[in-house]
Amino acid sequence: MIYLNNANWSKERIAEFFDKSVSWIEDIVRFAPLTTEAMREKLASGELSWNRAREILRKALNAPPGNEKQIIEQELARPAAPAAAKPLPFQATLKRLTASIQTAPKQTFKVTGQDLYALLVTLRGKNVSAEDLERVRKAFPVLWDQE
Repeated sequence: MIYLNNANWSKERIAEFFDKSVSWIEDIVRFAPLTTEAMREKLASGELSWNRAREILRKALNAPPGNEKQIIEQELARPAAPAAAKPLPFQATLKRLTASIQTAPKQTFKVTGQDLYALLVTLRGKNVSAEDLERVRKAFPVLWDQE
């Protein structure tokens, strides 16, 4: 991408060539010069996501001049944050509920308004708290894999 950019390809043309969004290409072109060898290796191995790399590079860009490499090394040395609780994927949830209804059509659930709210937030998939997930697990156990 950097070579194509340096060859004066437009960002739109590069995005089309790689089947990526223009904003994704702009991020690569903006942040690629700052990536260190260690960061490239972690990206290639899957140990580091592009979103995390971009976050690290933004911190480096905002650092006082001369501290960029130190910031990148410190951030790469930090342990990865624990994975956030995963929300319910809508299609899988619908499939599980359908199967549950077929096997136990008269099953009932005793839920509160807070339980319904937590279910909707969880199905939306944005800003899902661990508390909402736990509430949904307790109120609607059929929506989760049985372990």
